Amino acid sequence: MRIEIFYRRQQIFHYSLFTFHFFSYLCTLEHKQTNMKRQKLLIWMFGLCTLILFSACGSGSDDPEPDPPTPTPTPTPTPTPTPEMSVSLTSFNFTDAGGSNTFNVSSNVGWTVQSSADWCTVSPTTGDQNGSVTIQVAANMEATSRNCTITVKSLSGNLTKEIAVTQETHAFTLNVTTTELNFEAAASVQLIVIEGDDTFEATSSEPDWCSIQAAEDGSQGVSVNVLENETGAVRTATITITGKNTGKSFDVSVTQKTKKMSVSLTSFIFTDTGGSNTFNVTSDVSWTVQSSADWCTVSPTTGDQNGSVTIQVAAHMEATPRNCTITVKSLSGNLTKEIAITQEAHVFTLNVTTTELNLETTASVQFIAIEGDDPFKATSSEPDWCSIQVAEDGSQGITVNVLENETVAVRTATITIKGKNTGKSFKIRVTQKAKSVIDRADYDPDAPLGGSQPK
Repeated sequence: MRIEIFYRRQQIFHYSLFTFHFFSYLCTLEHKQTNMKRQKLLIWMFGLCTLILFSACGSGSDDPEPDPPTPTPTPTPTPTPTPEMSVSLTSFNFTDAGGSNTFNVSSNVGWTVQSSADWCTVSPTTGDQNGSVTIQVAANMEATSRNCTITVKSLSGNLTKEIAVTQETHAFTLNVTTTELNFEAAASVQLIVIEGDDTFEATSSEPDWCSIQAAEDGSQGVSVNVLENETGAVRTATITITGKNTGKSFDVSVTQKTKKMSVSLTSFIFTDTGGSNTFNVTSDVSWTVQSSADWCTVSPTTGDQNGSVTIQVAAHMEATPRNCTITVKSLSGNLTKEIAITQEAHVFTLNVTTTELNLETTASVQFIAIEGDDPFKATSSEPDWCSIQVAEDGSQGITVNVLENETVAVRTATITIKGKNTGKSFKIRVTQKAKSVIDRADYDPDAPLGGSQPK
């Protein structure tokens, strides 16, 4: 209400001031022009101003009037700020071990953050205005460095900041705890412990009996497997371990003892009469023994570790020596020992008990004893009347059969005996008397001398 009265009074003041100036103007015209027309205009204007003045004053009653509604103020528009965004890092370097680091984002807008590599993560991945972000980098187990980019971008995509992340090359190490392995003759396994984190390759120079494989418990090492050594000689191999990244190379020497087997004989000579002999086997393993000839036998034919074996050789009835081999072999067949057996040639003998037979004219049989064991051949120079044959009783000798000598002349024959092996030769002279003329059935005592008498 008070405000309304104040406005009315101001209006009256302004109207009064207008009327005053207007009439002043008219008065000026009055002096210059006094024609009737202008006088009428002056009167009309005065009346109009008076009416307006009274109307304004009349409307200003002292009676209270209701307040007009308060106009709603028009809000002042807030000015749109210019988007701004910055980060506290532009690059960062991590060691091969990885780790974490934090950077700050100063911004008046919302933003997102993203890494270009899965080994580098960020948290959080979004933010509104100011905030901090943690970079988490995994360990680098490669022989080369690696890089990625962290990108911070406003939600509108108009503002972008990048942080270059670099991780150093991993410093690989490699070492072996031993450079020498010693094995007994039996099959066994040993571990080469390898220190460091470098991947490696392992090779064996003798994979047939010395093989390798990664340690079964997952540890950084190599299992060395050797087979039983029955070669009879110490054997060696080399395990080579080479690092993939360090380039280092290590040689591990492997030495394995051998299973042993020996015999107390390497050869033996028997006479032609044969006989027996014994040898000893000294061994770390079980074995078998065998002869290559049936005239030479062995007993026992098997044994376990140490033992003795008897050789039995039959008599030899040949003119040449003979040989065989006794073989002692481990059950695996890797250890072998041989014994050379020789038997001397048989020493044959040959002799006759007589070298001459004198026989009567009558038919007869004579026995010639032959001494010795050499087979022989007997021949007669006169087989028609002096034949020979081997003694039927199997004795060493010949039987000489002579027919009756019906001639008047003494007759002779030669029996030749020749040894098969000794080469000896004997001649036996056989002489048979002539039959007397007067003993002949056709003798004529009356026949004249010099006449026709039987011859």
